[in-house]
Amino acid sequence: MGDNLRMAEELTSEDVLVLADHADADGTLWRAITVDEGAFILSGHDTGPGVERILGCREYEFERTLTPAETIQLRLLLDVPREAADAELLAAVAARFDSTNELEAFLEEKGIDGAYWSQLGE
Repeated sequence: MGDNLRMAEELTSEDVLVLADHADADGTLWRAITVDEGAFILSGHDTGPGVERILGCREYEFERTLTPAETIQLRLLLDVPREAADAELLAAVAARFDSTNELEAFLEEKGIDGAYWSQLGE
């Protein structure tokens, strides 16, 4: 994963919101959100034959990182005070969005672009 994420063993349940963690015959799909040093980070990692059918490779990884200023904008849109704990922002995201697609559509609608990184493997 990208340099913005802390190592998994350093994360607590209050630091990460897992939005999807699925495994089936098509492979695995994982989506999570962390907030690190004021930056909101949406991460995903997909593997398996389903990825290969769509992308021509067996692994896909991505991150969308909002700057601290964009993260404050998201907090305000979700009625989470700027000074509230990161866990409150994660809880508001969990309450408001049923999927990363919904979250991504909301960010686009509100003009919050962030920075996007992706990588294909195998």
